[in-house]
Formats: sequence, structure tokens, C-alpha cells
Amino acid sequence: MPSQIIANQDFWRYQEPYMLRTLQDIWDSRQPSTTEKYCYSLRNFFAFCQTSNIGIKFPVQISTVAKYLAFLRGKSFSKSSIGVALVSLKWVNGFFPTKVDLDSPFLRRMVESAQRNIPAKKNQKLPFTRDMIQSMMIVGENPSLEELRNALIPSLSFSLLLRNDELIHLTCRNIGITHKGLSFKIDSSKTDTYRKGYKCHYPHDVQEESTISIDVSITYYLVYMYHYV
Repeated sequence: MPSQIIANQDFWRYQEPYMLRTLQDIWDSRQPSTTEKYCYSLRNFFAFCQTSNIGIKFPVQISTVAKYLAFLRGKSFSKSSIGVALVSLKWVNGFFPTKVDLDSPFLRRMVESAQRNIPAKKNQKLPFTRDMIQSMMIVGENPSLEELRNALIPSLSFSLLLRNDELIHLTCRNIGITHKGLSFKIDSSKTDTYRKGYKCHYPHDVQEESTISIDVSITYYLVYMYHYV
């Protein structure tokens, strides 16, 4: 742990017990979430020192920090992690009275250069596929009320092209069953200027062996709700 490594350094190891309170005060000078982020970054620094046969001694010198930043850039770390690496080393140097200026233009330019040349990672979302949609709609034998509801939400959303606000306000009283299919009364809609509502219809499934049957699922759901009420 970074706290144990700091406490084992010569400056703190031989201090009077009351000085250990000062160490804790410095440790608590940052928010816990910030301290946790710094400690995570420092663990990577300690691992680098171990594999590179560099002795861990504080305060960390500029030459050691420069080697570490060059290592991070060569390993294609993210832009933010390189910036946090320098800030966390500045933070840990603050536990010791001997000043080492890690705010030097040399280190700052190393970070800026690394951040400028590392390509940004694009977090591209996967498109919906037919199989993905079907997997959400399929229910097994003797489904529970919750399973029916979870299957009907995407089923009605895609089949009736309902908006989220229209879908979440559907209740059992809004659903009707006719000889042609299902009837849905939408009480209000974004495009319903006069708030009179509108109806939409879903025909009975024509595929006898279809693995997805919305009208059958709706029927089961209404029966379940009838018994619950």
C-alpha cells in the first residue's frame, strides 16, 4: 500500500508518535475518491520501479519521473492516466519536506506531448441486431409476471414504434382484444396536441410456430394481472 511505503521512509520512520498524526492529516487533505485514484496510479509506478530495478525513494526525482512518463507513453496508456501519473507523484512528494520541483516545464511538456500524440479511443456502440432484439422478446414456458413484462416492453416498443413516455404509461385498461388483433389506447403523446389520445393496433400473429408471440404474451399478462388484482 502507498501509505505503508510512505510511512516506512526514513523521514517518517524515526519520527515521534505525535508526528504520525501529521502524516494522517496530510493523507486526509484530499477527498477519499481523489486519494484512491492517486493510490491506484502509484501502484503502477511502484510496479514500474520494481521491474526497472529502480529503488523506491521519496521524494521522487525528476529523472525517475521522466523515465516513468516515457514508459507510460510507450505502453499507449490513456491520456488521462498519464496526467494522473504526474499529479499523483506530485502529491506523494508533498509528504516530505525536501522539495523536488515536479512542476518543471520539462515534465509538463512530456505530458502534453504524450497526450497530444496518443489517439483518442472511440467507444463505438454496437448496433441493434435482429438476434439481440429477439433474445429480449422470448419467454420460456410458464413465465412469471416479471418475465412477461420484461419481454413485452421491447416487443411493444419495436412493433408499435412507441416512445418511452407512451410505453411506460400503458396499463391494462389501455389494452383491448378484438377478433382482428390487439388495440392499444395511448392516453397522451408528444405529437398529441389536443391531448385526446390515439389508438394503435397490432394484428394477431400469423406464424403458428413463431417463437415470439406478442398477442399470446399480452393475453398471459392480462390474465396474471387479473388474478393479482
